[in-house]
Amino acid sequence: MRVLSMRTSIFAVSLLLIAGSASATLVAVGDPFDSDSWNQQFTAASPYGLDHVQLLMGTVGASFESIRSFTDEDGETIADWQGSISGNHQLLWADGGTSVNSLDFLVTFAGAKRDPLTFHFQAYKGSLQVTNADATWIPVVSSEGLYLGGSWVIGPGYWTEVQPIPEPIGMVMLGCAGAGMFAARKLRGKRAT
Repeated sequence: MRVLSMRTSIFAVSLLLIAGSASATLVAVGDPFDSDSWNQQFTAASPYGLDHVQLLMGTVGASFESIRSFTDEDGETIADWQGSISGNHQLLWADGGTSVNSLDFLVTFAGAKRDPLTFHFQAYKGSLQVTNADATWIPVVSSEGLYLGGSWVIGPGYWTEVQPIPEPIGMVMLGCAGAGMFAARKLRGKRAT
């Protein structure tokens, strides 16, 4: 029994460390609503500020339609934030010149809200990633196929960066490797003659 409680304690501590290391949050706001597709309002918040967010669809066959309606923590529209879509409607991103501590935005998903889906979310302040979260929509559907409701489960993310920023040491090592290969080729060429 003591081993079980120790494992439970280690698991709880690791969850606290994972949750404690996140400096921003993603929250689904209100119920999803239908139009031609379906929409969900989200809030991303960080004490360090946000100036760029990106979402990657994680469910095969599901896709985004748009990201729009950017407002700050006071409900004021942020005019310089713009949303974009690419990658066959699999990648959304939004950025603006204004850094905000809280950002409300509307995501439109293609298809029906009775279909489950997962997307990956990242938020940045400059080149610093302030959050990485996975959001999963779990619908409740009757045996007759009627949509009865659903909920979002949002947890730590496991998506690697779409836009990796090269670190200086890595670039120096890459340069040294290239110079070494060039020098070895030159030496080999001189020995052959």
